[in-house]
Amino acid sequence: MSLGLGNNLSKTGLTTPGIVTSNLVLKHNYSAGGVHLVSDGAAYFDGDDDYIAISGLAGEIVTDAAFSFCCWFNCLTSASGENEHQEIMFGAFEADGDNEFRIGVNIASGDTAGGIFCSDDQGSNNSFIISDGSSATNGTKYTDGLWHHLAVTIAAGAGATAAKVYVDGLELTNAYTAEAGAGDGAGDSAVIDAQFSDATQFILGLDLDNGNTLTDEFKGYMCNVGVWSAVLTQAQIKSIMNKNYAGLTSSEKTNLVSWWNLDEGITTDGSVTFALDEHTTTLTTAPNQTWAVQSGSPTVNGQEITFTAGESQQVGCTLSTGAGNYKVNMTVSDYSGSGTISLLWDGGGSSDLRTTGNGTFEWVTYLDSSPNILKDSGAAGKVTVNSIKKYDGNTGEFK
Repeated sequence: MSLGLGNNLSKTGLTTPGIVTSNLVLKHNYSAGGVHLVSDGAAYFDGDDDYIAISGLAGEIVTDAAFSFCCWFNCLTSASGENEHQEIMFGAFEADGDNEFRIGVNIASGDTAGGIFCSDDQGSNNSFIISDGSSATNGTKYTDGLWHHLAVTIAAGAGATAAKVYVDGLELTNAYTAEAGAGDGAGDSAVIDAQFSDATQFILGLDLDNGNTLTDEFKGYMCNVGVWSAVLTQAQIKSIMNKNYAGLTSSEKTNLVSWWNLDEGITTDGSVTFALDEHTTTLTTAPNQTWAVQSGSPTVNGQEITFTAGESQQVGCTLSTGAGNYKVNMTVSDYSGSGTISLLWDGGGSSDLRTTGNGTFEWVTYLDSSPNILKDSGAAGKVTVNSIKKYDGNTGEFK
């Protein structure tokens, strides 16, 4: 799967009521309406193919351990009907897309209406709709275009354990069998057996079918997303729902795995946008790299690489800190010619940053463990590697 938003990314200015209209909106003007101001912005999902892939959660959320998930959401879908079931806000999936856990807004209007959809994929397939309705068809619908806070907790223990769902701080207590096609099974019982340890993909904004087919896409906004390795109490949830990360108390950060405000993104010069994990913002500096000539005859002097005109040239290194999301700072000087110098090409078929002139450049990018710097035959110049630092937190990449 390719990285980044692709060529369809667009960047424009603000439009009424104050939304940045890019492929994923990163700012939302809360003063234009909505519930309690809890953030300076939100991520917008278009309901088609927008999602955020979160790196690093595999191994940090494990099977049979306690789990909590919280977020603010504003669902803007107009879809409904027997063949429409749910819009997934958070999911855990195996490498082939097989489901291990999903939570989303129920948008069906047949056997069930309203409420929140929750599911695992273990044998009997514990899938249920939970709502405030006295029957399966009269639960509150959260497709109202308003802001709501969602919290889901799963108790520790082997096998299927109790799950609790809260919306706007109130516990939903009436569980009903999910729509046919959305996954029948445990039915009127709010239990989950999420095999998190089998998951390698954690995603905000949609579901994956086998073969990693995108489906059940969420349309709307999300912000202030948090994951804990503990069961939050209702009192904690009511406190957390009115805060972004900066407002959390030390006790509310206990057992916190990751938190994404989603009120801003760091966009690389290669059009890839990342949401940083507010809970772990440290950067680990990769030790000075040993650059090796891979093609042509450039000159390597420590962290300075001099490229000459007349041939394509490439150097590479091995990052001892491994693959991941990095902040890179490099300087290009003495540029001449008409070709392109590609800085830290990841070998994926496109450059992270290409330049045809001098300057100091700093950007965030995903790098595998063996990145490259290369240049076209028509260019010449010197590249100085100032720093390469790896983000330690679980960053989210906007797709």
